[in-house]
Amino acid sequence: MAFSRCGSRLYALSRATSKKMQIYSMLTGRPLQGCELQLPLRFDKICVYPGHKDHVALIRSSAVRIVSITKSFETYIVKLQPPSIPVDTDLAVSAYCWTNSGQFLVATRQGLLCTLDGASGALQYVCQAEQPITSITLTHDYLVTSHIGNTLNFWELTPEALLRSSSEEAANIASGVAPAPKMALSTGMFQLRKVGWVI
Repeated sequence: MAFSRCGSRLYALSRATSKKMQIYSMLTGRPLQGCELQLPLRFDKICVYPGHKDHVALIRSSAVRIVSITKSFETYIVKLQPPSIPVDTDLAVSAYCWTNSGQFLVATRQGLLCTLDGASGALQYVCQAEQPITSITLTHDYLVTSHIGNTLNFWELTPEALLRSSSEEAANIASGVAPAPKMALSTGMFQLRKVGWVI
């Protein structure tokens, strides 16, 4: 389960007997009209974009899907966006978070950091860390990644890098067809700002 930041919605996943997502109004306690979504897979977690309650990410250990919600006359239209990372990709999701500008960041145990468009789910950019990423968090100025070996890296966000990458190129990188650019100085979406170690 997850709440919207404003507290007006509750998002719930059903995994025991069916695979679906349901959204409830916290004002009435009732399900929102049109907000029951049958899912093709069992997902473990829901992550609602803090900037807009109509953008939701569904996460499982090997997949991430974006859900978009649109208000229509007296109902809602809920759409599960197509997968942007090929389903046959060996992927182990280790961490995730939303950016302030509405992208969804997904880190993998393979050391990839994938950037998804928070509305369409399109894969925008992929880069490779030197070590597997165990967790990520976003501050006002930096993306902070923790790695195996008690290492923290601070990355400066550079969204203009997204304009240099195509969705097809990002999908090839995520599926292993093409090599990912390294997370390094002045390349990719993130720039290394400072490196620290936790003892």
